[in-house]
Amino acid sequence: MRYIATFGFHANHILDSDSNFTGVHEKVSDAILIYSIDEDASYEEKWRIENTKEELKSKLEILEIPHLFIKVDPYKFNENVKRFRKYIVPKTFINLTGGKRIVGYALFYASVLEKDNVEKVIYVPKMGEIIELPLVSPDVTLTPFEEQILELLDKREYMYVGEIARELSRSISTVSEYISKLEKKGLIRKIYEGRKRRIERVI
Repeated sequence: MRYIATFGFHANHILDSDSNFTGVHEKVSDAILIYSIDEDASYEEKWRIENTKEELKSKLEILEIPHLFIKVDPYKFNENVKRFRKYIVPKTFINLTGGKRIVGYALFYASVLEKDNVEKVIYVPKMGEIIELPLVSPDVTLTPFEEQILELLDKREYMYVGEIARELSRSISTVSEYISKLEKKGLIRKIYEGRKRRIERVI
């Protein structure tokens, strides 16, 4: 799994105190760390960002994780989106917590355009649980039956495939087919519980 993250003054949203990558539960094969420094940044701001870079570099070298630091001009949005898309390979995990928001927006937009290669996109708040950001294509369209499924899921925290089939008077195979389509569109998620599949809305 590739891990792509943005950073600024801090690194603890990327690697925790035990040097584990935030949000992932499998081995990271390589990491790409994205940052920016404004031309008019103060000496202290530049030093803090460079210090964060050195901290990350040191930890990644100890972990023997291949890594690449990418410095970008934060205001070249379209150029950054194109560049970031090239880094998103199959099974890429994205953490856009740190650094300038405009850089995070570019990385998120690249993630939407390459969503088939993205495992997950997260934001790590200072307090509370990690927030997973849904990857919904801006040109997504829904069939009437897909809308029915989503309206049903709006009323409950989650449902099982069999329950949806009964509520909508359709076969389980038909519902399963449309559930898979909605999952590909980034609108729902399937959680396997033994033989059962729990369905939740993402947004």
